[in-house]
Amino acid sequence: MNSTKSGNSELDDELFEAAKRGDFAACERLLKQGANASAAYRVFPLEGMTPLYIAVRGGHLGVVMLLLRDGADVNLGGNNETPLEHAAGLGHVEIVRVLLDKGADINAGCDHDYSALHRASEKGRLALVNLLVSRGADVNCGDRTPLLRAASGERPEHLAVVEFLLANGADMRAPKRDQYLRGWTPLHSAAREGVASVAAALLAKGANIEARDALERTALFCAAENGHVAVVELLLSKGACSTTRGQFQGCRDSDLIQNPIGRETPKGIAEIRGHKAVVQVFSKYESRDDLLR
Repeated sequence: MNSTKSGNSELDDELFEAAKRGDFAACERLLKQGANASAAYRVFPLEGMTPLYIAVRGGHLGVVMLLLRDGADVNLGGNNETPLEHAAGLGHVEIVRVLLDKGADINAGCDHDYSALHRASEKGRLALVNLLVSRGADVNCGDRTPLLRAASGERPEHLAVVEFLLANGADMRAPKRDQYLRGWTPLHSAAREGVASVAAALLAKGANIEARDALERTALFCAAENGHVAVVELLLSKGACSTTRGQFQGCRDSDLIQNPIGRETPKGIAEIRGHKAVVQVFSKYESRDDLLR
């Protein structure tokens, strides 16, 4: 069959509703009656979405396969994303596999830093990340890479994804186009979120411990500002400089770059934020340095 058939908008809308319910029999009947498997829905707030997209959202594998067999456009979705991007974000591994088998664009979304691999990495879905990479997904896709997305994750699954991406050629570069994230590396993300295991994995692969973002903040500064004792301890043990000053404001607002209110050392920002345990870690390392001199 051919998805360019029909022209019957009411029939097309019925197909959409059936796909949304996961009603295989109704979808099959409507397709036989001439409904267009790629027609965009017309009713708010789901207007513009295709039957394939809404079937993916519901995890209706049988309906997805039926629509594709009838000729649904595998890359036509809704909400400015493809069915593949949507399936990856929801963790539907088998649906992702089916879409890829039907020729889905695996790197769609790279232009806005949110491809299927970005979504799977951000959620810590190793099986899905593995599948996508094995099928040709670009591990360094976009300005904000999948690794940068994964490095913020706090669960053990995120560490597994970070290690997998690094083993498959992911680089640890910072975004270049985004002025607010200029210089911001995956190590910065792990430090800010307090994920010591991810920070250690990145350092083991050669992450630049002294990399500075647009506000001249190092990973140590970010960990100290957010009160992450374990990450501060890790970075200091790896030789991070404790005197590099970064800019700061009252909070992490988008106008921070234009309106910083001061510059501080990592220990200084920890004192300002009231993170006493972090300050104690710095004092301990300062005492060790005094003994060595």
